[in-house]
Amino acid sequence: MCRHLLTHWNRILPTIEILLLLSLVSILISCSQVELTNPPYVPARYYDCLEVKPDQLHDIYYSSYGNVSIAKAMYNNKRFVFKNILVEEWMLKHIDEGWIWVSQIRCDLGDQCDRSYLTLGNEVDVVGLNMGPDESNLLPGLQFEDCIVIPAGSVTLPADANIVTIVPGY
Repeated sequence: MCRHLLTHWNRILPTIEILLLLSLVSILISCSQVELTNPPYVPARYYDCLEVKPDQLHDIYYSSYGNVSIAKAMYNNKRFVFKNILVEEWMLKHIDEGWIWVSQIRCDLGDQCDRSYLTLGNEVDVVGLNMGPDESNLLPGLQFEDCIVIPAGSVTLPADANIVTIVPGY
């Protein structure tokens, strides 16, 4: 009788082992599923941008120690990235006109800007071309053109590993 049970057990044991192994693999796969997404498209002309905080760049032009002529010569027509900007309602007040506020900087959204990232509460990186003081307005602000918005941290900008961050100054 024992011999008969032992023979029967030896026949079903490999099947049990395979079922246990398959169950374990299935559990591991379901627990480790990672959603892979493509990073947002960023045109190559933005790769050499400089990282700066919006208020720092604004202060170079308009603070009591600032010199607008020198700031224009040094920082106009350069691309900058503002990182980890929290999208708030006041920023989107003029989105239907094609631009947003980032601090005191008017960012005209470029054709390749995916506006779906501009959802309240999202953190985004904003990259654009600094045109200097917004002379069409009486407010002391800066004008950026051809801006794009991407999810914060989704693309490493600036792309040059040697450029980390700048603190504008003279």
